Amino acid sequence: MQVAPSVRGRVWRSGQLQDEFDFDKIAEYLSEENTLVWADLCNPDHGTLSDLAEKLRLNHWAVEDAVAAAERVKSTAYVTHTFFTV
Repeated sequence: MQVAPSVRGRVWRSGQLQDEFDFDKIAEYLSEENTLVWADLCNPDHGTLSDLAEKLRLNHWAVEDAVAAAERVKSTAYVTHTFFTV
């Protein structure tokens, strides 16, 4: 049985956890000063990853690593974000 893709997330503004998280507004959240966003993609499909990569202008190779079946667990720091592959 295959598990459907889902996106969960959290938004902190000035260190305070906010109640809302709308995946479609993720780029908007990140444009706000003193805002931290955590997005947890569970079983993402190609469309979900492509959408996120486009909205956040993620590094192409980081996204490719995320979908590779045998990729090792790691974190990679970029100028605008840190990408975790788990």
